[in-house]
Amino acid sequence: MRDDRGRFVKGHKKPKEWRDRISVPMKDSTKKKISSAHKGKIKTEEHRDNLRDAILAKNGGKYMEKTDIDRRAKLKTRYGLTKNEIEKIFYLQNGKCAICGMDEKDNKKRLAIDHCHETNKVRGLLCTRCNLGLGFFMDSVENLSYAIEYLKENGR
Repeated sequence: MRDDRGRFVKGHKKPKEWRDRISVPMKDSTKKKISSAHKGKIKTEEHRDNLRDAILAKNGGKYMEKTDIDRRAKLKTRYGLTKNEIEKIFYLQNGKCAICGMDEKDNKKRLAIDHCHETNKVRGLLCTRCNLGLGFFMDSVENLSYAIEYLKENGR
């Protein structure tokens, strides 16, 4: 039961979905209950591994496959590209950022897909820093040229 503000009133049971829990086996043979509301909050590396194993067991080993399918669907709907086309761009850039040349391995993250926000056309793959930099300059050549002039005048 809820009050006029939508909060649960003391003494009444919360909905069933709030009480659902996953049993996660720990290495010391004890079991730890993880609330479904806290599934995304990972406390330790061991906790993450145990949670992943529990999800794999629950979904019949399809946890990793599902994330790959989700990524492929996002690439297709957002940019109209297949995974093979993105891999082709990656190999044409030698696995490096199109602006600074940083290797994806040094970046610690997957290279971001840079695209025009007006036409949604993919321009290339960028490291996190370069992708954010372009975003902060609002993809404007004019803003970037002002920044270049500023650096030239004031030095590094």
